Amino acid sequence: MPEQAPGARRSLVPESLWLFFCETANSVKPDDPLDCSTFPSDSQPCAQCSMELTEVACLENNLRQFKLKQHQNHDKLASGKSIALNPLCRFYLLPSSWLSKWKNYITASGKNTSSEDPETLNSVIDLLKCEKGKL
Repeated sequence: MPEQAPGARRSLVPESLWLFFCETANSVKPDDPLDCSTFPSDSQPCAQCSMELTEVACLENNLRQFKLKQHQNHDKLASGKSIALNPLCRFYLLPSSWLSKWKNYITASGKNTSSEDPETLNSVIDLLKCEKGKL
C-alpha cells in the first residue's frame, strides 16, 4: 500500500485537522467527485493489492540487485583500462559512442542506477558496417 512505497507512510491526524483539510480542499475544488473519504484508523489494506505490491517490489528489488551485480562485474571494463591484445584471441569492434554510454550506465550509482539502458548492440554494430555489410 502507499506506506510501503519508498519514503511514504500513512499518518493519523486529529479530526479537527482533517475537517480543515476537507474544508480547504472543497473551497479550492468544489466539484471534486472524490470528495473527502475517511477510513477508520484500524482499516486493513486490500489483501489483493498488498500482494500485487509485494510482487512488484520483489521484482524491482531483483532488478536492482541484478544491475548492481552487473555494474560490479563490469567494473574493470568500465574503468577504461586498456586490454593487452593477443594475436591468438578474437576481439570485437564497438562504436566508441556506444561504449561511452555503456560505461556511464555501468558506473552509475545511487539514484542514477535506474538510468536508461544503453541501446542494443545489433543497432549500433550496423553503424560499423559498409553498405555491403562488411567493415
